[in-house]
Amino acid sequence: MKKGMKKIISFILTLSLLLSFSLTNNDSVVHAKTEEAEEDLEALLGEEEYECENIGFDDDSIAAQTASSDIESDTIRDTVLILDASGSMNGTPVSTMKSAAVKFCNTVLEASGANRVAIVVYGSDVKGRMNFSSDLSQLTTFIESIGASGGTNITSALIAAKSIMDSYSSADAIKNMLILTDGLPQSGLSQANGKYNSIGPKYSYPYANYAYKYYVDNLQDNYNVYALGFFHSISSSYLPFVKQFLSDIQNKGYYQVTNADELEFTFGDIAEEITKPETDCPIIIVPGEMGSQLYSDTEKVWDPSLLQVINPLFRLDDYLSINKVLNVHNYDYDANGQATPVNQALLSEGSREYGATSLYKNLVDGIIDKFTDTKGNHIRNVYFYSYDFRYGNTDSAKGLSQYISDILADNPEFKQVDIVAHSMGGLVTSSYVKNYGSEKIRKVITAGTPFEGAPKWQTSVLTYQVLDNFLADLALVSLGGLTKSCKASFPAFAELAPTESYFKANDTLFTQYSGKLERVGFLKWNKIFNSLDLDSYHAINRIIFNDNYDKALSFYKDIKNDAGYDALADLDDSYFAIGINQKTISGIVFNSATTLSSLSVDDLVYETKGDGIVPYDSSTMIKQLESLPNGRVSYFSTSHTGLIAKNTSDENSVKAFDWILDILSTGSSKVANDPVKPKGHLVIRIACPVDVNITKNGETLSSDSNDIQNQTSYGVLDLIGENGDIKMLCLDDAADYNIIMNGTGKGTMDYSIRYFDSEDQLVNEYKFTDLPITEDTVITTGSDQSDMALHIDENNDGIVDYDFSSGNYLGHGTMEKISDTSYVYNSDIMEVKYEITDQYDNIYHVNTSIKNKTDETIHDWILAFDSTDKIDKIWDGIIDENKDGTVIRNAKYNQDIKPGETVSFVYMSTFTDKINIPTYFYLLNQLTSSDINSYQATYQIDSDWTTGYNASVILTNKTEETIEDWRVEFDFTDKIDDVWGAKLVSSEDGHYVLENEEFKQNIEPGQAIIIGFTVSSREEACEPTNFILNNITKK
Repeated sequence: MKKGMKKIISFILTLSLLLSFSLTNNDSVVHAKTEEAEEDLEALLGEEEYECENIGFDDDSIAAQTASSDIESDTIRDTVLILDASGSMNGTPVSTMKSAAVKFCNTVLEASGANRVAIVVYGSDVKGRMNFSSDLSQLTTFIESIGASGGTNITSALIAAKSIMDSYSSADAIKNMLILTDGLPQSGLSQANGKYNSIGPKYSYPYANYAYKYYVDNLQDNYNVYALGFFHSISSSYLPFVKQFLSDIQNKGYYQVTNADELEFTFGDIAEEITKPETDCPIIIVPGEMGSQLYSDTEKVWDPSLLQVINPLFRLDDYLSINKVLNVHNYDYDANGQATPVNQALLSEGSREYGATSLYKNLVDGIIDKFTDTKGNHIRNVYFYSYDFRYGNTDSAKGLSQYISDILADNPEFKQVDIVAHSMGGLVTSSYVKNYGSEKIRKVITAGTPFEGAPKWQTSVLTYQVLDNFLADLALVSLGGLTKSCKASFPAFAELAPTESYFKANDTLFTQYSGKLERVGFLKWNKIFNSLDLDSYHAINRIIFNDNYDKALSFYKDIKNDAGYDALADLDDSYFAIGINQKTISGIVFNSATTLSSLSVDDLVYETKGDGIVPYDSSTMIKQLESLPNGRVSYFSTSHTGLIAKNTSDENSVKAFDWILDILSTGSSKVANDPVKPKGHLVIRIACPVDVNITKNGETLSSDSNDIQNQTSYGVLDLIGENGDIKMLCLDDAADYNIIMNGTGKGTMDYSIRYFDSEDQLVNEYKFTDLPITEDTVITTGSDQSDMALHIDENNDGIVDYDFSSGNYLGHGTMEKISDTSYVYNSDIMEVKYEITDQYDNIYHVNTSIKNKTDETIHDWILAFDSTDKIDKIWDGIIDENKDGTVIRNAKYNQDIKPGETVSFVYMSTFTDKINIPTYFYLLNQLTSSDINSYQATYQIDSDWTTGYNASVILTNKTEETIEDWRVEFDFTDKIDDVWGAKLVSSEDGHYVLENEEFKQNIEPGQAIIIGFTVSSREEACEPTNFILNNITKK
């Protein structure tokens, strides 16, 4: 009877379990054999018989609990608590688990947001379920009813949890599962072959194989799964296996405890992790231009190592070619190729991504440290978005969109991220917001973003500055090959050029040298500069950036709102850190060239309100940000990189850094703003082969390539010009600078010093021009306007040979009296012999000869000297001027003076009281570019064969004046092998320079000259482009 009753009870319990499971599970499941279930139940009949009541599954309660319209909060969390009630949990373990589970529910329900908990209880199968509820008393009642019996069927528990989640969780809820077990899976669905065959015990691994497969196929990508091992009595030999198994079936966290006392605390930790508020959402750092590391396969090409730069085979212009595919490292990949965004918070300091030149190390480490608790637990995940800075910001924004989606998929408890964007990273973020919306962004913090571009980047393309390290810049160009054309091909660089809005607000700051001089007196002249209108400004940028400039114009229109300002200004949770009170390039003087190869920066305009890179008008959206509410915009007296670098020697850099952390943490900060304080300054321009050294208060600015120092507390140094041969210095207005210039080669120097008030208005200027320089020349001067002169030591012997006051250098040669009628003038360029050959009454004749002392031909000579006696007649020369002084021009047939050779002319003159003997002689001939409308250049192929051809360039003078001593430049992709009708001067990178031959030096009005050449190896059908015709004119 007892045995028969036992079988009946066994059958009833088995049937009950099967019915319960089938009623509460919508998934199709193949059960384990009934015989196995019966055997398990028979073995456990002596224990407490237990079956949880299924709660919360009637239609009314479901409707009440799942009606999404009743949920007011932005954050909805549904959590299924999966509890092990197998026989091994009997006694203290199950009691401890129930107490901990109640506190878990309490913590979850009290957290901010709309939180609900459902419960699945399992043993050999699912024993009971409770649907989602936010009623703690109801959850507590259900939990307290749990009793322990049976085996461990983890798969059925996971299936039941998924069923509840799929059927009753809100679509927009964050979906969490927490599974607790105290041992190995030992019943349920099984799989003979799988992940654990070689490591698990035979009675367990088939069930583990199936549970793992079910997790991977159904849960891994759709839910946040946490696993908790409660190992109060498991055999140590099985512990490695069960740890591995539980680690494998979670994607948000694996926890383990070994005694009951720890369980409650660990449940609490998991509850806090699950209910982390949106304020703990992931943080993405978006670096600025050139701030990401780029890779070609696995080789890092930006920023390059010193060994790469000095390697003659390493060419940055090849590696960074816009056509070269490069990579960034934003993801880790597992063995199956599955990509996961790299969470920098999980990496140790020093192994994290810090961007090129580790510029962002303090920012990355500082943010991670800020959001790490005292136990070393990371409260917020931090990501670094590297991007290919060559491409347009729209392309980078597309990549950012995907990166944000991937991060949120990896952090499904959050729906938004915070962004900290530096420099151009702010433009990338603007493009993202404009094109993809702001729904996934909680806060945006920009630091030093050039919302309206920056003239600094135009100078960076036309010179060689791309990094803050001048020595590195110099090496990159001279050795690494970061060429002008390479940088100009980057769409992103075009998008950093000052915008139309910036130009319109600052149009007086952009001019172009006309290539001509204005005479302001005898042997005194100034350069003529043309103001740029908007069309001219666009034209220059098209020369630099080609088609990329028009794309840049479209980009800026795209990221602006209807009022014409950047879209980020419209976001309520956008914040702006702005660097101020730094000496910053605000305008540019371009040279007169019309091709990229020849175009360069001739001079700079500075302000003292910007951040050293971005002018104030650009960083404030033409002052639009000044109107935003207090707290969203903060100003700091620090540099562009100081805003994010936390330079501990700069208290304002530390303040800016702390402000960013405060905004990330609370959305507000008590860090005080700095006032904008523009101040008077002076600007020095030095155009010549010298190195400059300025010392004040123990700090030095230096252009010496062996020890370049480009920034001090009192000033900055910029190198511009074709080869960085123009030194620009912007200094605090002071009278005690010690300025030393050491010659580095042979040439002439133009030196100017300009004084500006706090409104950037020019107050005074001193100019020194055409001063000859050699490697032995040492020049000293200062900034005191009461003693403005250059002190010249010609041979570096420590003795000043002469002082030079402002004005045009007129030779500073020496006039030696040979006799009363014979004089010799010697300079570093020429020897002039002046001999009075005849005199009667007040009339005299002079024979003058000019000897070329240099190793280059003097083309189309024009000689000036300071005699005011009237010339009545001249031979072998032409009188050009004869009033305040005298200017004699060559007679055309004697216009060039070859090295070591001499030309002469004779004139008859009249004096009044006595003969006015000259004290100096000066050459006025200069090479200038002809107006594009003054000539016509045509091209024709004269003869053609399979591999090559003969061709001609015809230059026609369209004016009524002679084009003297012409020189022509053009770009041509085929290689020219032979030239006639001209001399080939140079042919570098497809840019050809040819000059006249002696028998056809000039092009007369209406005349055409023909230049012929041969191309032996044809590469492609092409024509010469970008013609420039130069000729000799008078200064």
